[in-house]
Amino acid sequence: MNIQDFRHSLMNQLIARKGDWQDIAKNSGVSYSWLSKFSNGHIPNPGLATLSKLSDFLNKRS
Repeated sequence: MNIQDFRHSLMNQLIARKGDWQDIAKNSGVSYSWLSKFSNGHIPNPGLATLSKLSDFLNKRS
């Protein structure tokens, strides 16, 4: 999976779990504000470390 596919996959997962963003932010180490901006496409280069933290949390919770 390339980085763009990885990014879009995480974005789709966040959109599907919008009601859980407070929990996701609290437990993933990624701020609620960042989650909101990312899911709305306002972070053009989100950084692999942050995407990885988010992915680790979301995949653990799946």
